[in-house]
Amino acid sequence: MRILCTGDLHIGRRSSRLPASPDAGANSCAAAWRAIVETAIAQRVDLVAVSGDLVDQGNRYFEALAPLEQGLRRLADHDIPTVAVAGNHDHDVLPRLADDMNSSHFHLLGRGGIWERKTLELAAGLLHVDGWSFPSESVTRSPMLDLAPRPAGDGLPVLGLLHADLDQGASRYAPVTRTQLRDAGCTAWLLGHIHAPSWLEDGGTPVLYPGSPQPMDPGESGWHGAWLMHVAPGQRVRAERLPVATVRYDSVRISLDGVTDADEIEPRAYAALGDYLNELLASGEATRWMSCRVRLVGRCGLRAEALRRLEPLTNAAVLEREDSTLYVEHVRSDLRPALDLSDLSRGNDAPALLARLLLDLDANEQDPEHRQLLRELGSGVVEVHGLPAYLALRPLPDEERSTYVRDAARRQALSLLDSLLTTRAGT
Repeated sequence: MRILCTGDLHIGRRSSRLPASPDAGANSCAAAWRAIVETAIAQRVDLVAVSGDLVDQGNRYFEALAPLEQGLRRLADHDIPTVAVAGNHDHDVLPRLADDMNSSHFHLLGRGGIWERKTLELAAGLLHVDGWSFPSESVTRSPMLDLAPRPAGDGLPVLGLLHADLDQGASRYAPVTRTQLRDAGCTAWLLGHIHAPSWLEDGGTPVLYPGSPQPMDPGESGWHGAWLMHVAPGQRVRAERLPVATVRYDSVRISLDGVTDADEIEPRAYAALGDYLNELLASGEATRWMSCRVRLVGRCGLRAEALRRLEPLTNAAVLEREDSTLYVEHVRSDLRPALDLSDLSRGNDAPALLARLLLDLDANEQDPEHRQLLRELGSGVVEVHGLPAYLALRPLPDEERSTYVRDAARRQALSLLDSLLTTRAGT
């Protein structure tokens, strides 16, 4: 059987950080839902499964009601049922929407945090779906602890449907483990909550995070869309990606290594952006709009000039090829001084201290003073991320925080070194 899998649609929101456009509604999550519905019909799927956060927030009730009803009606007209669970964002509004729509083709499972099994009679055969919905905005206990043992299998495939945080024990969003999912005896799991798509198959029970089908900000970079899961008794579960998103966010590195002539800067930038767009077009992963964060890298003594020349790219339609338009959201310089850092580090002045720090960061082997500096920076990051304004964000895991701190230290050190050397040259 063919199951179109999606989750984290957040109907009521739209892709952000894009230039003003007369057809901005095409980048909304409601438009992504409509695209998913049409894709399901075109693919002749047996079922649409949604792993939570179909709706963004309770105050988006009326924004979600019309597109949700229209989509479910379209699916019902083609005899395609939809099964869903509620996530932390729509734990209160999705049950209300389900009741108000009263559709025989829409099944919301696991209300109130109580596991529920729905056996669906699909064109391709019978399928069990075990689902659990968020009863409140925050759940710190694993819902898998409440999944009662099932009787001996009847040979039918079982899809587990859950909005949860995988292998994040301290999470406030239904933490579960791979072991718990494997031991539940499901044929495959469809999870929600994480907006980055992933297909996990390491010899155990397959786990699919479909991710957000329409990326909503530059933090949701790379490919986004829906998934088509193939499930059949006695056969390995497969999943393939389906294009849905109209926007793709990415970071593009542009090397200005060795550039000494300022007139080379723009051609290098346009060539790199053109290569990026051509690669996506060739792979079929290009979307209607691409929004790029440009990162300038390499050794170059024209840091200020490069930023001045490339600043006009910001919020501009830089390239248009076929049906795709590439925008640049912002330009960031991580250019390293053209000077030899090893030679510069031999002094005792401020540039020498910064040069030694940069060499240590590149080698990832810090001396005691630099290690202490990074520890203090890391503590500051934890403190800031713990402020009330950021509590809704997923905390950075230790390994990600370490990389974030090193990158931030490198950027600031380069910026300060550039200023010091510029001042020195002018005196």
